[in-house]
Amino acid sequence: MMQKSPKNKRNIIKNQDDKFNSLRNEIFSMNYEQSLKELDDILNSLQKDNIPLDDLQKSYIKGNLLLQRCENLLDNLEQDVSEINIDSLLDSN
Repeated sequence: MMQKSPKNKRNIIKNQDDKFNSLRNEIFSMNYEQSLKELDDILNSLQKDNIPLDDLQKSYIKGNLLLQRCENLLDNLEQDVSEINIDSLLDSN
């Protein structure tokens, strides 16, 4: 078996990092409904065993990023609602 040169290994890692960053940027530009739908699609595929083994890792990573996106959006909304409630209570006094 041929060993990969350090330069080739670096290129492979850089390519994987680029793909991950591109996927992350794509997901973090989605709104809550889009993220949730994508996550639901992945979960449905997993339940139906429609994902080839080669795509399983990508689906796992994408699912985690989608979950993080949904959680971040909900946390931000919760913070906004808390601030609105505090502001409205202060204004009413």
